[in-house]
Order: sequence, then C-alpha cells, then structure tokens
Amino acid sequence: MRRQRGYTLMETLIAGAMTVTLGCALWLGWSAAYSSWNVVQDQNTAYANGRQGIDRMVDELRGATAITAATASSVTITNAAGQSVRYALANGNLVRTVGGSTTPVALGITNLSLSYVLSTGGTSSAPSQLSQVKGAVLTLAANGGEGARNFVTAVRMRNL
Repeated sequence: MRRQRGYTLMETLIAGAMTVTLGCALWLGWSAAYSSWNVVQDQNTAYANGRQGIDRMVDELRGATAITAATASSVTITNAAGQSVRYALANGNLVRTVGGSTTPVALGITNLSLSYVLSTGGTSSAPSQLSQVKGAVLTLAANGGEGARNFVTAVRMRNL
C-alpha cells in the first residue's frame, strides 16, 4: 500500500498556533503605536495652544500703553489703539476681552499665573501701584492629555 502525502493533524495545529501568535504580536504592536500616536497628538495640540496663547499675550503686553488692573490670574491693559483689553482664564480657556466681547485665545489652558516686574526692581503678583509695573512674568499650563505643558516667559512693557 502506498502512503499519501499530506499534513498530519499535529503539523496543522502547530502552523495554526504560529499564525495566531504572529497575528497577536502584530496586533499588539499596531495597537501600541496607535496609542502612542494619540498621546503625541494631544501633547502637540497642548504645545500649540499654549504657545499661541502666550505669544498673543506677550505681543499685546509688550505694546501696552497702560495697565489698568493687575492680579495674579488676570491683567487688563490699554493697547496702542486705546482699547481696554483683559486677559484671563475662563472655563479652561485663555480668553481676551475687548469692549465687552470675549473671545478664546487658547483652548485647554489649566493655569495662568502672572507676576509683575516693578520699577523698584522687585516683583509682585498684585501690585498696589500700577504705575510701577514695567514688565511681567507669565506662566501658562496647557493640558496635554498625559500632563500639562508649562510655558514661562518674561515680557518688558516698552511703552510704560
């Protein structure tokens, strides 16, 4: 009697197990890469939002002609056009208020902290003499999914 060629049951089971193992490894690798991509996207969005917010504030503070209110969490200035402009944190967004109209400058902001540089050389988070304010140190935190991105910058107010 002649033996027929083919795969035994054991060979078929081993090949199936190897295929399933390889498929699971590929799936886990793809899943981890996709998850990492989402985290990086969230961090990039936080970075862009924070940078946009702080840059906008710095540009306007640098050209301010007067400071009309200054606290540790908000600042109101008069810009070169004579408009009263207020920057503050509201509902997780950095907002800019001009003439009663509030618009978001940056989304997903978790903290805004201001410290004012005085002409006497000191700093204050709530200066009593606004005429002594010559600059500010801004600290802003943007939510990045897996933690906040912090931004710190100093600005000298040129027109004060």
